[in-house]
Amino acid sequence: MAKREHIDENERQRRRERVELVGTLAWGEHSWQTPLARELDIPQPRVGQWLLKPSADKRVNVPPKPVPSHVMDALPAIARDKAADLRRRAAELEALYPDGGAPPRAQGEPGAAGEAPRESGPTAAAAEAEAAPEGEDFDVDGFLAQVMEAGPTDWGAHRGEDLL
Repeated sequence: MAKREHIDENERQRRRERVELVGTLAWGEHSWQTPLARELDIPQPRVGQWLLKPSADKRVNVPPKPVPSHVMDALPAIARDKAADLRRRAAELEALYPDGGAPPRAQGEPGAAGEAPRESGPTAAAAEAEAAPEGEDFDVDGFLAQVMEAGPTDWGAHRGEDLL
């Protein structure tokens, strides 16, 4: 049986924070306990026992287990291995685009070589609406005349479709 460690609450908290920090940085914020347990060759619930939070219900309030010293000894090696793996994967990603940019745009795409960039801005209708002086009454009859001239020839064909 292993020798039992007697550590104070500050050291327990420091160890929990260190385990959580290495796990989060190595595997991500929400998915690190199981990979850490595999790396340490221990059951995953054991990692969870180190991180228990106090419960509001005093009857089921279980204090967290202390993080063993052999785990603290293994954390630097795990952190170095994960950092080396991250550097290797980052180099592979950078090698995918050695010029540092996106692939060239296809002909006809906005901003493609030889094509003037398309400008965004107000349309002619929006410009006319902005040019209308404020304070004047809206000419309903004039508006209806414009709609009737530009509208569909058979209003009955589409009647009620917009209400479905």
